[in-house]
Amino acid sequence: MELKEFIKIAIREISEAIVESNKELTSTGTMVNPKNVYPVTADARDNLYGHLLKEVQKQGYRRPVYQVIFDIAVSSTVRKDGKRRDRS
Repeated sequence: MELKEFIKIAIREISEAIVESNKELTSTGTMVNPKNVYPVTADARDNLYGHLLKEVQKQGYRRPVYQVIFDIAVSSTVRKDGKRRDRS
């Protein structure tokens, strides 16, 4: 698989996973990739990215928004016969 195709598929699947997760998690109040996030610049604790601000809530309302970090490796190897064998 070419790198370009891999990236397109990965981005599409991540986007679909976000939509599906938001639907499945509605009852828990969990949101993936929410809108109206005010980023935090001086606070890196616990992967805190920022706060979700809601106009309908009190001014002091600040719901924390956390980053979820994945560490994924992709590699490709070439066999002695010169043919590429993709591995993950």
